[in-house]
Amino acid sequence: MQLASLTIAGTSTSKTYEPTSSDGNLSTWKERSGGIPVGFPTITGSLREPANAGGNYKTVFRIKIPVLEVAAGSVNGFEPAPTKAYDLTANVEVILPDRSTSAQRLELKNQLVSLVSSSVFTALAVNLEQVY
Repeated sequence: MQLASLTIAGTSTSKTYEPTSSDGNLSTWKERSGGIPVGFPTITGSLREPANAGGNYKTVFRIKIPVLEVAAGSVNGFEPAPTKAYDLTANVEVILPDRSTSAQRLELKNQLVSLVSSSVFTALAVNLEQVY
C-alpha cells in the first residue's frame, strides 16, 4: 500500500495526518495544523514479517499527542515559545500467525475497534476508573 494521508476522528473535529517518512518497515504521519513542530501529533505504523515459516506477523501502531504549555508572562515584551509538557501515547500491537486468514484478521480488527469504542475502554482510559 502506498503511504497516504490518514484522517482520524477526534472529539470535535477530524485531524489529517500527512505522511512524513517511510524508512524500512516504519512509516510516520504527522498532523501539522498547530504550526509548532514539537507539538505535532504523530502516528507510526510498522509491519514485521515472520522470520521463518509458521511464524507470526507483528503490526505495531503508535499515536503520540504532545501537550504544550506556555511559560507565564512575557520578558521584556518577548513571548516565550510553547514547550512540550508531556505526551499522551497509545500503542497497539497485533500478532498475526502466518496461517491466519483474511477473515480472521478482519474479525480481530473489528473487535479491536469495538473494544476501543466501548464504555469499559472509556472508563479506564478517559475517566481513569477501575473496573470491578
